[in-house]
Amino acid sequence: MTNLSAPDFTVHPPRSVRVRLGGYAHLPRLLDKARASAAEIEAWSDWLVRNGPGGSDGHQWMATTITAAAPDRDDIRGFADLLDLDDYVSFGGRG
Repeated sequence: MTNLSAPDFTVHPPRSVRVRLGGYAHLPRLLDKARASAAEIEAWSDWLVRNGPGGSDGHQWMATTITAAAPDRDDIRGFADLLDLDDYVSFGGRG
């Protein structure tokens, strides 16, 4: 049986992105990842912060998005950086 309070991903994968909680897709998977053991939390968190677009289409989309929000920025590398920039600009900051 899966221990949802501290899942072990060497035994069982996290729940599917398609599983919903309160109507939200991905939330159960995110909670599984957040409740993982200490080493798994660190590995997943490191991956999440570094994650960026995979292929050329993704890179082009990201470049277009960055250029529209902050044309002078050259430090936006991954999705975490882009989310921070979007939040900043959306609430009145200048890119």
